[in-house]
Amino acid sequence: MKRPKRSSRAELTVSPKKAKKTVGDKAHSIADLLLSTMVQMQVKRNKSCTSYTSIMKARKMNDRNTPWRKEWRSLIEEGFIQPASVSKPATSNSDGGGNGIFTGNYELTEKGEDRAGTPEMKAIKNMIETEAETSEEQHARIRKICMNNRTVQIFDLLLKHGPLTRKELAATIGISDRGAPFSYGLRQLKELGYVVVDAKNSGRGSKALILSDKAFVDPKDRPREIHIDPQILAANLEKVYGREKRAAAAAKSSSLSIKEEKVKEESNPAIKNEEGTPSPVQKEDDSND
Repeated sequence: MKRPKRSSRAELTVSPKKAKKTVGDKAHSIADLLLSTMVQMQVKRNKSCTSYTSIMKARKMNDRNTPWRKEWRSLIEEGFIQPASVSKPATSNSDGGGNGIFTGNYELTEKGEDRAGTPEMKAIKNMIETEAETSEEQHARIRKICMNNRTVQIFDLLLKHGPLTRKELAATIGISDRGAPFSYGLRQLKELGYVVVDAKNSGRGSKALILSDKAFVDPKDRPREIHIDPQILAANLEKVYGREKRAAAAAKSSSLSIKEEKVKEESNPAIKNEEGTPSPVQKEDDSND
């Protein structure tokens, strides 16, 4: 039986212009993927500019990828993106420093917006740029641009229950505050200006967080807060963080036990004898023979 013929190296090589998304979408050029990611990041973070390294990080890719760097340069040369007005012009091809073409902030030109402006992206962007008429509409918009479900949960908890610390928020959801989805979600809401520190309720050893007035069309629309029972909060905290403390204590105890056992072995001649090391008594007996 003949083995199937292997594809040649040339057949296996994917052209940079025909790079595919990993989720099974239609083929897109690298340039289009760069532009679409740029638009998505700008909409989600409410910023008009971003850098190549930030885009690659968002795509979970190595920013040293040569074909992608080449396409980024092409986008600059062909006038689809330009150095952001908030950043100094990037005049060097160097990838070092804060203003290199790969690390400096860039924004879309009109030409770039036309190329990246899919109907879906245009609709979302138009929604962001148009002011909401009611607080309910504002809340729906905020939920729509949240980067993950944890972000939505954080927003809804603060909307309903009012001031909560970072750990109280996470424990109420039933997770640790050190998880990436929670951390990035909370950071997004802070960066967008929808979550701020509540000066009135930050005397509990940790800063309490609330929704800012920006989260409402009219601050008077802020609902009456239904505070979580302190006992329930304490139980939630114990459930999440008590488990972590116990695990850490057990690991520490185990480590100490191993060290103590090692010290005993090193200081006990009898144990050394069992391992074949002669004791002083044995040495004397051997010499008398």
